[in-house]
Amino acid sequence: MTRSSGSVTPINPVTVTVNLRSGEAGGPVVAGEVITLTSTISDVSPSNGAVITDVDGNATFILEYNGTDGAGAVEASFTSAEGNTFSNSINVTASRGAPLYTINITAPQSRGVI
Repeated sequence: MTRSSGSVTPINPVTVTVNLRSGEAGGPVVAGEVITLTSTISDVSPSNGAVITDVDGNATFILEYNGTDGAGAVEASFTSAEGNTFSNSINVTASRGAPLYTINITAPQSRGVI
């Protein structure tokens, strides 16, 4: 499982790609299988948290900021036809990031009137 760099912020969604292979990390890719992804720190797109692996065995998800700041885990899982569940997780951070806008309010200057 890999992810794009940075924290999840309102202007920086994070991409997570899960690669499904048979046997071990160097084994043949597995296409056409459902991978699910859950997150304790962000929303997941697609909203049902499920993607079918492509011809390269990849399932790609987007983590979107949901107003929660801090650190959390993202877990991907696959259940085989035999009923065996395999999972992996990564740690992710989320924050509001830099403000999109700032407003400066200043008091009017005194004109000598009391």
